[in-house]
Amino acid sequence: MRRPVLAALALACACGTAPTRMGVSAAPAACLSGLSTTLGIGLTPESVPPKGVRVRYRWRAGRGSLKSWNPDTQETVVHGAEALNDGGKLYWSCDGDGVGDRSPVTVSVIAEDAKTGEALARTDVRLEWDDEKMRVSR
Repeated sequence: MRRPVLAALALACACGTAPTRMGVSAAPAACLSGLSTTLGIGLTPESVPPKGVRVRYRWRAGRGSLKSWNPDTQETVVHGAEALNDGGKLYWSCDGDGVGDRSPVTVSVIAEDAKTGEALARTDVRLEWDDEKMRVSR
């Protein structure tokens, strides 16, 4: 089940183009750090860019790793704390060293113009421990 995480509008970052509406959906929205059979918490950016603008997404996790799944090779690609993609789902997961860390994590996503690199919108996803699993904060 896809669950909308952030449906808030992210306003344009001091730029000359129209604002980009942006949110992030999560599926799965929770995972048991270090013991899950899933790659982690799945995060998919959803934005409405200005007409004619191709968007790419710049990701940054406060801790843990961002990962993607390559269906062609059936392999997990580990990006680390930062990643750049064209809008596909990325997964956040705990690194081996951080499995016992119960502090919240922020994953930031910036939508940028793929041609110029100009930031169009930004949103943050907060992940918190609920005594059982890491999950997207409401």
